Order: sequence, then structure tokens, then C-alpha cells
Amino acid sequence: MSDEGRDRPLSRRERKALGNRLAKDLDPKTQLTVALSHSRSESFTSQLPSAKELREIDAVVPGGAERMLVLLEKQSEHRQFIEKVAIRGDTGRANMGLAAGFVVAMFGLWVGWDLVRSGHQLAGAVVGTVDLVSLVTVFIYGSATRRGERTDKTKIRANAIEARKNR
Repeated sequence: MSDEGRDRPLSRRERKALGNRLAKDLDPKTQLTVALSHSRSESFTSQLPSAKELREIDAVVPGGAERMLVLLEKQSEHRQFIEKVAIRGDTGRANMGLAAGFVVAMFGLWVGWDLVRSGHQLAGAVVGTVDLVSLVTVFIYGSATRRGERTDKTKIRANAIEARKNR
């Protein structure tokens, strides 16, 4: 009988037979005690108590399990609401930043254009060039920062998944 891929523990008879086979293969001068054991454990992490714990709670406080589940549902709804508000706020700030950046960039270009139009070509060209170089620099810096954040988040997720597998 092959023991590979076994989903169940060995029976007492199978353990004894395996022990006898191992004992036959041992040098008679060697005093050795062979112990075989099988254990299985399962675990999970959750806000929810197990069914057994819910039954125990209900036994102590009638309706307690239901009240606990309602409380957990309300807490989850509240957390989702807070996340939604935070995301909307972040989006609003990002949009305002884009609008402010656009206004500053257009003002810089207008100043450069006005300087060139009034006969100060060199000053106008410098202001316009500095304005455009600043825009490109901010764009490149922002792209690199977002790429770095995405890479960091990917690493964090991969480490969390690996940690769960190793539990």
C-alpha cells in the first residue's frame, strides 16, 4: 500500500504493520523506539466567530449571536462608507491640483508670450522654456512616483500572500 497522497490518518493496524516493517529493517544491536503520529490542523482568520462560538454565545445570551452579526455588518458598512469618503476626497484634491497646475502653466506661458510680444524676446523665451521644462519635469516625477508606489504595493501583496501560505 502506498502512503503518498494520503488524505486520512493511518489506522491503528496500519501503524502497527508499518512499525513492524521498520523494526525488521533496523540493525538488531540498535535500540530504537519508533513513534508514528499524524496530526491535522486548520485555521482561519476572520472577524466572524465560528459556528460553535456563535452557538455558545446564543446559549449564554439569547439572540447574542444575531446581535453580534448585525454589529459586524454595521461596522463593515461604516468602514466602506469611510473608505468611499476618503477616495472621493483624494480624487477631489487630485482634480483641484490638476486645475491649479493648469492655471499656473497657462499663466507662465501667457507671461512668456506677452514678454515676446512687447519686444523682450529673450526674457519671453526663457520664461516660456522654464514653464514647459517645469511641466515636463513634474509629469516625469509624478509618473515615476506612481510606478514606484505600484511596485511597492505589488511587493506588499506578494509578501502577504506568501505569509498566508507559510502559516
